[in-house]
Amino acid sequence: MTPGIHNIVIVQGAYYSDEFTVSEDGVAEDFTNYLVRSQARLSKDSPDVAFTFTCGIAVPASGKIQHSLLGADSANVPAGVYQWDVETYLAGNIGLVSWLAGTVTILERTTKPV
Repeated sequence: MTPGIHNIVIVQGAYYSDEFTVSEDGVAEDFTNYLVRSQARLSKDSPDVAFTFTCGIAVPASGKIQHSLLGADSANVPAGVYQWDVETYLAGNIGLVSWLAGTVTILERTTKPV
């Protein structure tokens, strides 16, 4: 399955949060027993993880994936463009599906504390 494209922009030090609903032909995916994870890297082939998003599935039958990055975590990420995706899987990396992918641009913070 080809993931949907979703590009993200985050300012260093800002909290980011989003919720995605995954459905096929209007029917929500059922994520019962599934885990979810999301990482960003400088390139999709980079062995190093630049940062990890916090992910969750609150109501498995709803097809909704929660996706966030704390401000304290984004503050430590160098400004630049990264590749990211979000995937679901069963224990043992079985049934792995990447649902969304794209770029995440981290912008340098302009306004600073006085």
